[in-house]
Amino acid sequence: VFSTAHPRKHHVLRGLGVPPERIASSRTLDFVDTFAAATDQQGVDVVLNSLAGDFVDGSLRLLPRGGSFVEIGKTDIREAGNIAQAHPGVVYQAYDLHVAEPADLRQAWQTLTELFTAGILRPLPTTSYGLLQARHAFRDMSQARHTGKIVLIPPAEWDRQGTVLITGGTGTLGGVFAEHLITR
Repeated sequence: VFSTAHPRKHHVLRGLGVPPERIASSRTLDFVDTFAAATDQQGVDVVLNSLAGDFVDGSLRLLPRGGSFVEIGKTDIREAGNIAQAHPGVVYQAYDLHVAEPADLRQAWQTLTELFTAGILRPLPTTSYGLLQARHAFRDMSQARHTGKIVLIPPAEWDRQGTVLITGGTGTLGGVFAEHLITR
C-alpha cells in the first residue's frame, strides 16, 4: 500500500502501519517519482483516487499495462475511452455509489460488517461538532484540519413546538423522516 496525505497527517498513516517510504504528500506531484522509485519503475497495480487535475495524470502514469484506476472523486471524471487511448492496457472506472445495485451494496455492507467485527478493519477517526458549530466544522474541513470523518450532532431534544426544515427531502428517506417528525 502506498498512500498520499497532507504532511500534517502522515503520522496517521504511519500509525496504520504504512511504512514511511510509502507515504508522500497529496499537495505536490512528488509522489509520482517517489512511488515510481520505490517500485523500481514498475508502478502500482491499482490506484484508488479522489484527487483532480494533474494529480490524476500523475497517478495514471504510475499504472502499468493491466493496472486499474478507480475514481471515487466527483470533480474530475474522465472518459474511459480517452484513458484507454492515452494509457493502453489501463482500466479506468469511475465509481458512483448512487448507481450501485442494492444486492451489491448489501453484500459489501455484510462483508464490511464482518471485517469490522473481526477487528480486521478499524473505523476512521471521527471529529464531532454540535449543529451550532457547523461553521467551525466546515472551516476545519475546508482547511484539511481533520483526520477521518466530520460528523454534525443534532441536539438531543427537539423542540416539539419548533420548526424543522428538511432540505432535499423529496425522496423516500425525506418522507420517512417527515413522517417520523409528525407522528412522534
